[in-house]
Amino acid sequence: MALCLHMFIAGVFVISAGAKVWGREAFAGFVAAVHDLGGVPVRFRVVVAVGTIGLEILAAGLQLAPTWVGTALAAGLLVAFTLVLIRGLRKRPGLACHCFGSGADAVAPRHVGRNIVLLAAAVGALGLGPAHGVGMAETALCGLVAAVGVGTVARLDDLAALIN
Repeated sequence: MALCLHMFIAGVFVISAGAKVWGREAFAGFVAAVHDLGGVPVRFRVVVAVGTIGLEILAAGLQLAPTWVGTALAAGLLVAFTLVLIRGLRKRPGLACHCFGSGADAVAPRHVGRNIVLLAAAVGALGLGPAHGVGMAETALCGLVAAVGVGTVARLDDLAALIN
């Protein structure tokens, strides 16, 4: 279970960071969201955006390390992201999150819910600690389960549009 959670968290952060830098439009949208949703002053928004992306990549990479630091970093980022989304919902409804790139969907309660689920996964991974003694079959199964989870999280807005 620990390996599945670590793979899931790593995948989400890799996709999130990659989507934010996948072209000028995606990065510009995220920089704008840092200012609009996060309340970061205009002069610091690019630095905060780049720093956020760097921390996401670091949190993803540290999921492979046999230590709790990467998972704690992921949990801390998820708390911060969730608070920013809640702030955005309360103070500036209708703004786009750009959490996974150039998507223009407005921040919605489902985004907060998504982050709470991700935070629960990070807390669970913290509680379980690093994965030890996992064989090839378990690793492959965890990779498959994590990929489905990551795809669901990354395409949440598309899935919500199908339901509505």
